[in-house]
Amino acid sequence: MSYFNGDIIDGMNVYNLKEKSGRTYQYIIQDHKRIRLHTYLAENYLIHRKLYHNEVVHHKDINPLNNQLDNLQVMTRSEHMKLHKPSLGYKITEEQRKHLSDAHKGYKVKDATKAKLKLIMQNRVITWQDKITLAKTKVHKEDIVKLIQENPNITKQELQDKLHIKSYMPIYKFGGLKKLKKEVLSA
Repeated sequence: MSYFNGDIIDGMNVYNLKEKSGRTYQYIIQDHKRIRLHTYLAENYLIHRKLYHNEVVHHKDINPLNNQLDNLQVMTRSEHMKLHKPSLGYKITEEQRKHLSDAHKGYKVKDATKAKLKLIMQNRVITWQDKITLAKTKVHKEDIVKLIQENPNITKQELQDKLHIKSYMPIYKFGGLKKLKKEVLSA
């Protein structure tokens, strides 16, 4: 079975997130911690224990979005490195390269997904990695203008709550609330 963004596994939502490396992985939130889906599945359905510090979960078809149990393999870090290092004898076939390219083609993390993730994580201590992910949530000027038109006396905190953002910075980049109110109310 393949998993898609928004699917539910063991009562937890599946999220696709693009990492700094450029690769997209699927995650779940368990006990307010973000966990890669392939790690969760391997620990709970393949080996029935936590991974040791020197173990990783390998995707046999090299597609990090294919988390079917028959595509996952637990191996040591050194075995994994040997598989993926061309200098150590590993070569990706043209078919595998095309398959990976097609799997990631046109993929973008939706703002709604980021907002959901932010809401789930708001009750925990936010790490710098979380801040980077959550800071990418887009705030559009039209959304702010619409909220000001609906309620001309809206406060910064109310605006942040309605836009599901923790920082005032996305609003500040449009000149701040006072300037925006002045623009909207004078138009």
